Amino acid sequence: MDRTEQRIRLENVYVAHDCGLVVNPNQVMAQIEGNVVWGCGMALKERLTVKNGRMSAENFNTYEVVRLDEAPDIEIALINRPDVPPAGAGEPAIAPVAAAIANALYTGTGKRIRSLPITYEKWASSGEIR
Repeated sequence: MDRTEQRIRLENVYVAHDCGLVVNPNQVMAQIEGNVVWGCGMALKERLTVKNGRMSAENFNTYEVVRLDEAPDIEIALINRPDVPPAGAGEPAIAPVAAAIANALYTGTGKRIRSLPITYEKWASSGEIR
C-alpha cells in the first residue's frame, strides 16, 4: 500500500503450481505469468461501465489494464509429477490472484476489501485499521 502515491502497488507474486507432468516448463511458466498479470488487472483495474447505453471503454486506450511497469515480479515453482497426466497449466493461476491481493492487504493493514476492482479509494474508505 503506497499511501504517499495513494495507490496499491504489487511488487511480488509467488506461485506454486501443480499441473501433473510438465512437458514444456517454459511454456507452462509463460502461461502462468500471463494469467497472473491478467488476474492482477482484473483485481486492481478492470471494470466495465456503461454511459448513455454504451460501453464507456471502446478500446485499450480507454480501458485500464496492468501495464508492463505495473506488473509484479513473478516467481514460479513448478511441481512436476511425471506419474500424473498433464493438466491445465495457465488458467488455474488466475483464480486465486484477487483473493491473494485482498488477503495481503488485510494482513498488512487490517482492512478487508470485498469487492473488485480493489482500489486505493475503496481501501481508504473501508472499515477499521488494526
